[in-house]
Amino acid sequence: MAKNPNYGITPIFTIKQSVITGGVNSLAVYKGSKNQQAAWQFLKWATQTNPEISFAKFSDIPAEKNAFSQLSSYLQPPKFAPTMETAFQSFQPSLMTTKDQLATTLGDIITDMMAGKLTPAQAAAKMEQQGNSILASA
Repeated sequence: MAKNPNYGITPIFTIKQSVITGGVNSLAVYKGSKNQQAAWQFLKWATQTNPEISFAKFSDIPAEKNAFSQLSSYLQPPKFAPTMETAFQSFQPSLMTTKDQLATTLGDIITDMMAGKLTPAQAAAKMEQQGNSILASA
């Protein structure tokens, strides 16, 4: 690791107003990023099984399915694996906002995406359309 790592803070995303997500680690490539192709290559690498496992060893539950399926082989202490696997089944993504309908709608869309009912592209389009509609009516 570099002696003086260059850390930064990223602003919380907005959909016509600020919202805060909870319980997630996120990776993103911003529209105005100077190195978009390199960032995408990093995202592709970081979301593969082995990098997800490496991250999960010191952070939290991996998002990648193969890495999650191997949880009991690397989680310390190993006896926590069954609890984490059981808890994960009932995990619901959360969105904290003053607009209850926005939180409910986006949560439902994310849940449908996680269940395979929507592709990520379909979910993103639906979130944008329905989210903006809810915020415009407020």
